[in-house]
Amino acid sequence: MLKAASFNVNSIRARLELVLDWLARERPDVLCLQETKVEDGDFPLQELQRAGYNAVFKGQKLYNGVAVVSPHPLEEVRTGIGDWAEPGEARLIAVAVRGLPVVNTYIPQGRDPIFTGPVSHTFPWPGDAGVFFDPKPVVTGPGQVIFGILAVFGVVVLCCCRKMRTGRPT
Repeated sequence: MLKAASFNVNSIRARLELVLDWLARERPDVLCLQETKVEDGDFPLQELQRAGYNAVFKGQKLYNGVAVVSPHPLEEVRTGIGDWAEPGEARLIAVAVRGLPVVNTYIPQGRDPIFTGPVSHTFPWPGDAGVFFDPKPVVTGPGQVIFGILAVFGVVVLCCCRKMRTGRPT
């Protein structure tokens, strides 16, 4: 069994002590973070390592940013997906933890209610996601765990589901 959690941290620097306290108390196998809001060079990797955790991350200043934290080795790391996001946007990271594919994503709606400008980048995401997840997972393993936030067309979906290769959620 794998103990996993997801947290929209809304700035890892502002919430680092909270995250470290929670990790010490709960001891998860996987913690997925969204909205880290920090460039890669400023991610608090050393603090997490001192607490006994590995971390992989993709970040950018002020917006977005995703990370996966685990006491286990993090393998087969990939970031990004298709052409749906602006270049350099830090919105998706995928890893294998104990052989299980874990995908962490942060896909906000954007700011334009008329579906132009910033929000227009979400339109092709379902097609790109289909390529990303089916028919073969992004990383090898018996299934996939998908975490994160997906907000498209004014509806927010907090994702935390396991999808088997058969396509049936479990």
